[in-house]
Amino acid sequence: MTDKTGREACDEGLQPFVDKFAEKPFVFKDESAIRRHRSDMNKTDTVESVQEGYHKYVDGRHKLIHKVHEVNSGNVAPFKLSIFTPDKPAPTGGRPCLYFIHGGGLVTNNAFSGIHSIFHCIDTLNAVCVSIDYSLAPDLKAPTQVKQCYEGLEEIWNKYNNSNEINFDKLAVIGRSAGATLLVGLNIKMRGHPHIKIRCNIMSFPMLDNGCDTQSHQDFCDAPHLPSRTVILCWSHYLRGGEVSGLTVPALSTIEELQDFPPTFIEKGNADVLSVEAENFQRKLSSAGVDAPIRHYAGFHCFDGTSTDIARRIKQDRLEFLRNQME
Repeated sequence: MTDKTGREACDEGLQPFVDKFAEKPFVFKDESAIRRHRSDMNKTDTVESVQEGYHKYVDGRHKLIHKVHEVNSGNVAPFKLSIFTPDKPAPTGGRPCLYFIHGGGLVTNNAFSGIHSIFHCIDTLNAVCVSIDYSLAPDLKAPTQVKQCYEGLEEIWNKYNNSNEINFDKLAVIGRSAGATLLVGLNIKMRGHPHIKIRCNIMSFPMLDNGCDTQSHQDFCDAPHLPSRTVILCWSHYLRGGEVSGLTVPALSTIEELQDFPPTFIEKGNADVLSVEAENFQRKLSSAGVDAPIRHYAGFHCFDGTSTDIARRIKQDRLEFLRNQME
């Protein structure tokens, strides 16, 4: 244990938020606490919250149209995709598609959680956002979630790529926190399937290593915004009785498994317990010959949800990466 709270590595504008988290740390004591949090998120993170938040973000200029696409192939547990499309004319050739994989430690949150973090990308790029509502642990174990992400992407590609209904022509995958775990597994499963072209990946505050023994886990083990013990509990629910491999734990992936990755942008917070594993994985991607820029920010886990200058900076960097890759 340390006496570090994350304040030491955070931008000045984030200091009040560190104090706020200290009053109510993000801790799951057991499975019942996970399920209570999941229930709470299902009440706050909704279709309406995404649509209202986006409408406010764009100052009422336009709205997001929502469509549900159900996937029931028989190969994996059924799940749903939420498709959000701006109600303005599509660019010539089609919209970019942002395939969004939410965070929540693989045990909580839903398809509507975290979409606010890419409102600027949806608006500026006039993109369609497809968010997957994958099955949560401990209800279903690894690698179910990776398989669902793959089947969801294949379904969207086959049905909507260059179609009249939605019509997207470029594809990026965005994995937020634990969503980055699934992003890596998805890309590994994509090897040998060149008919689906992912232009690029974005890994935001990625959760990648079930060992939870890096220096940042030690330095910020009690940081209130994401304590180490919470991450450990999430991994245990995801992997216990499930598959433990490079497909489900990115830190265990091999250089060979990573060689065909598209350009991958990694965002990490310096005060995040996940900070060092993001650096380690970036080096592994680079060793595999992948273009994998990493950007360091003086912030805690998922600080981009705040109304601060540094939050605006990370969102702008995210947008610029997507712009460059989608050209």
